[in-house]
Amino acid sequence: MNRRTLGAATLAALLAVCLALADTVSAQGPVTINGQVLNGTTGAQLPAGLQVLALVTDGSGRMVETAQAVTDGSGRFQFGDFPKVQEGRYAFSLDYGGVFYSTALEPEELEAEVVLTVYETIQDVSVVRVTRQVVVIVGVDEKKQVITAVEFLALSNHGDRTLLPDLSNPAQMSFLRFSLPPGASGLSVQSDLPGREIIDVGRGFAVTSPVAPGGHSIEFSYTFPYSGDTVSFRQGFQ
Repeated sequence: MNRRTLGAATLAALLAVCLALADTVSAQGPVTINGQVLNGTTGAQLPAGLQVLALVTDGSGRMVETAQAVTDGSGRFQFGDFPKVQEGRYAFSLDYGGVFYSTALEPEELEAEVVLTVYETIQDVSVVRVTRQVVVIVGVDEKKQVITAVEFLALSNHGDRTLLPDLSNPAQMSFLRFSLPPGASGLSVQSDLPGREIIDVGRGFAVTSPVAPGGHSIEFSYTFPYSGDTVSFRQGFQ
């Protein structure tokens, strides 16, 4: 009887130690995080008082901590007493000029200063160019005379301002537009562009996402009819 009681007590003690060790490994800290918001647009000034949001998740994606910090006159901010979560993810974001900017870091990267670069905006779509375009025919249904295609595009905003489409003035066409073959249907779009909305325009579709300076990618698939033994169509960035 005593041996069994001692065994249960020992097991409970070992379990408590293991749980304590697990907590120590998964959440270490606290840690102080320093960062700075920079304006990547030449000659532009950065106002003080920008709100930076921090979101910490563990290895399973569970939210561990959230906090807000405000930038000073030089764009610097600080988060104090943050848990350092092993295998966690630290996301920092802010809204500037109607555009959402963010960056994510691993725990071992927190010793360096967090840098968030923002940009002034522009409505001139010509700042965005297609640097690479590949069209792949993935299926041909000869009985129904329908072709399935996938397009891969690499885009580049070569300026120092974020393209911010003016959705209140569609006639301005300040958003990315892509052409499709006649009769195309079943459109599916994937992209690394944030907060995108897909709308029908003319002979194709448009993506209303902001486009920050740098490289981006977009992939879309669709089906379209054909007749005869050959098919030809012109694709491009409108």
